[in-house]
Amino acid sequence: MLKNIDFQTSSDEPTQQLHEAQLAPLIQRRFARNLEAFASFDLGLAKTLSEHHSVKYSPFVTTSRRLNVMSIAKGRALYNLIPERQVSQQVSHFSQQALVYDSSVDTPLLNVIQQQGATLNSLLPQGNIAYQAIDENSENLVILGCGLGLHLKQLASLAPWKRILLIEPEVDLLHVSLLSAEWREMLGHVSANDIKLNIVSGVKGADAIQAISDWKKEHGLTKFHIYRHYDYAVFNCFEYHLALGLDAFSHELIEQSANLEEESSFEFSHSLSFYYLESSQVATHIEEKNSKLLENHFSNNLEAFRKYFPDIYAFAVDYKSVRWQLVSTGDGQFNLFDLEQGIMSSSEELRDSSLKYFGHYSANPRIDPLDARQTFHKPSPFIHYDKSAQLKNLVQSIPESKHSKLPHKLPSFIMYGCSLGYQVEKLLNSHIVDNFILYEPNIDFFYASLSTIDWSKILRASDEQGTKLYLNIGDDGTHMFDDIHMRLQSYGIHILSYTFFYVSYFQHAMDKNIRLTRDQFKVLLNISEFFDHAFYNLNHTRDSLLRNSRYMLKSKPQMLRDELANTPVFIIGNGPSLDSCADVIRQHQDKAIIISVGTSLKALYQLGIKPDFHAEVEQTRATLHWVCQVPDPDWLKQIDMITVNGLHPEVSDMFGETLYCLKTGEAGSLSFLEIAEEVQEFDSILYSYPTVSNCALSYALRLGFRQIYLFGVDLGFVDPNRHHSQHSAYYNAKEDGKELYDYSAHGTGLRVPGNFEDYVFTKHEFKYSAEILGKSIAEYDDAEVYNTSNGALIEGAAPLALEQVLLTGDEIDKPALKQRIKLGAYREDTSQLVDVFDNTYSDKHIEEHCNQLLDIVRDDADSWEAVLDILDRQVKLVKGSAADPKSLFFYLMRGSASFCLTYLTRLAYSADDEELCMQRFNEGKAIWIEYITEMRDKVLSDFGEFDQTPRPVPDNDFDSMPALDILKKRKEAAKTG
Repeated sequence: MLKNIDFQTSSDEPTQQLHEAQLAPLIQRRFARNLEAFASFDLGLAKTLSEHHSVKYSPFVTTSRRLNVMSIAKGRALYNLIPERQVSQQVSHFSQQALVYDSSVDTPLLNVIQQQGATLNSLLPQGNIAYQAIDENSENLVILGCGLGLHLKQLASLAPWKRILLIEPEVDLLHVSLLSAEWREMLGHVSANDIKLNIVSGVKGADAIQAISDWKKEHGLTKFHIYRHYDYAVFNCFEYHLALGLDAFSHELIEQSANLEEESSFEFSHSLSFYYLESSQVATHIEEKNSKLLENHFSNNLEAFRKYFPDIYAFAVDYKSVRWQLVSTGDGQFNLFDLEQGIMSSSEELRDSSLKYFGHYSANPRIDPLDARQTFHKPSPFIHYDKSAQLKNLVQSIPESKHSKLPHKLPSFIMYGCSLGYQVEKLLNSHIVDNFILYEPNIDFFYASLSTIDWSKILRASDEQGTKLYLNIGDDGTHMFDDIHMRLQSYGIHILSYTFFYVSYFQHAMDKNIRLTRDQFKVLLNISEFFDHAFYNLNHTRDSLLRNSRYMLKSKPQMLRDELANTPVFIIGNGPSLDSCADVIRQHQDKAIIISVGTSLKALYQLGIKPDFHAEVEQTRATLHWVCQVPDPDWLKQIDMITVNGLHPEVSDMFGETLYCLKTGEAGSLSFLEIAEEVQEFDSILYSYPTVSNCALSYALRLGFRQIYLFGVDLGFVDPNRHHSQHSAYYNAKEDGKELYDYSAHGTGLRVPGNFEDYVFTKHEFKYSAEILGKSIAEYDDAEVYNTSNGALIEGAAPLALEQVLLTGDEIDKPALKQRIKLGAYREDTSQLVDVFDNTYSDKHIEEHCNQLLDIVRDDADSWEAVLDILDRQVKLVKGSAADPKSLFFYLMRGSASFCLTYLTRLAYSADDEELCMQRFNEGKAIWIEYITEMRDKVLSDFGEFDQTPRPVPDNDFDSMPALDILKKRKEAAKTG
């Protein structure tokens, strides 16, 4: 982690800028000088480099005022703070122990002898015999990796080389080397000594090894030296296979190494021979000394885990390392050796580097706020919108959260990666952590830590202090969001706002899932069912049941299920690619069930395509404005609505029939499930969020459709100015398709993999939507989902070009099929459930719980300890209210409490100054008291009312609703007639 960019650069921006400004003139002169030298050497390559724009790697200046280079995506450097020192050490070692390929010598095949804590001398005996000192007979050199190029001139001067082959897979790095390497001197030396230099850049995987093979054949070489500069899987395996006595040019081994390419860090890495101790006697002494320490830790730790974590004990007692072997590198020094690639997990000594980076983190800890600072609300007169805005304004008015040091007592700490555990030991022995969550995807790593740190002390201390430890071993983070969410539910999701996050090492899959989890929590904290949403969900659900609306059943006739499974469905969203889909949809509309999604309704009307079903999920009256942009209420009445409970009754009235399915977890669903056994027969949808497309796909799959085609479900856009179909209500037809409002206010700057393009632009909600669509599809093994949309990639949905959409079945008798669906898959006699509801729940119980909550909130908060107590009691009250069979308080309050307590926690821990934090907390508390009071009064006075959101978005011309206007005129005409 010493290669993390935050460790290598100054946290003080002016200081960092000064360092960069001081080095800039030198770098610019070197770049111009090197480019000129390249022009004389290879004009084509010089032109390529001069026109190249780096996209993956970028140079930067370290705190030691050295030039380094980093991976932009990972935020990690190729070298440590002083690259020159690392490179000089590497070149010096190479001069004495250089890997040699010699086809005239039969190298014995070597075997790995696995033993926990052994040195490399014992683990791989004679693994360094293929390494020899450079001498005057050394003629041919292969350099694997350029990086900053600091090694090139040194290597060229080591021996009277005749030929040098340099392979750099990343053109970015070769380009950056023009800023740092002595290319002019290097090329001058090559020219003066008549050395044949070949530079191969941009080749990866098997092609990189093929380049060596081609070079070898071209010059008829049987012997050459190999210098591997950094960690790239293909290079690593090439060296390792040669050291093992294998044929490194064999197709099978090259393919195996290419499969590991994603694991490549492109970070500085020593050769295999670097880790061999100077003699077998020294190695034996080190092993004997270290083994006592390792065995003692392992024995004590196993006993502790047997007591506190029996599942971990059961796996560890007979476990053998699979790929990563704990090895001794010195007296009390250890590393992890990769048995597949022949490299160490870190080029630094693991204990020192782990503790050094943790010390850096402890002095500059950061809390990820996990709240979406820029939120887009409909102009609804919601209590939550008003109070949450006030709380957010308070949080945004304070300086960015930054602590001068890691507090001694921590409510929550999530650590990604254990490695050998030194930072775990340091944290838990130096701090009291109420809730500690550890993710270690690599079982070998965690197993090794059982021998390197004192877990027994950590487990005993946790037991004595009453703190919670959660150890997730072996999961790369695929289930990280669900897992953390479940763990945090037990003590309140608000604790996320004062949770410290620490990443112990970089691992590709884990990094991807950390970023994904972070984004998902951001969305979760902003789409959770707050009070007003729950209030109107209850009221709208109650009304739909009172009307005897149809609700989907879990049990459906087998004949109907078979029929639906073989019936194609077109789900049509309002993405920009819809504009190019119209002809294909028209061509096949008689052979497929058409489901329009949200705002695609008007676009389809203008395109002359009538859906069979229309899907909505939004429960505010704002949806009525979108629907009524269609200037033909009779057309709308010919379409049936499919939706989840909570849809606004006025929206339902615009369509033929409304077919409901319960939405899992909503207030309206849970409250009725609690009071009536027959509601258990109703089917429900888990993945109906965060967009209408999610609802439509989940609904179709739940109903029984299995052949689904997605059109216009872009969830991303190649052009940020074209975010929906230009036939839709997002654009004004009177003004040449001009946007009705600035959609970019939602935030559209994210890039994600595209369905057909490499990347497309999107926003957090759409990114999350695509991920949830993938989860919906994964629930059904027999589902065939095709995505024709030119937007974001959706896992599980096969990309399908429009010209490949071919339906060969017969035309569908749609009225007959819809009637069979309604009669076989739904129940409509539901009004009696409302009587049970009204007789069960009591306003008085809600009022009592609100008053109890207000009593807790009004308690004095004069210290962090008092704040934690107040927050904890609120969480317990809200959760405990779920046990009251006559109260709806839990359903109404749970989302709002999580949201508001999150912000109160942020305020309470916004600085190191406890008194200042209490002042900020109490300001927020006053807003929370107003929230609870207004919520209580709203329930007591207005229960049963429908949402009155005036329009979908602020400041637009949606005041006109053509379909509704026509209906009003008809009513007026009927009266006068």
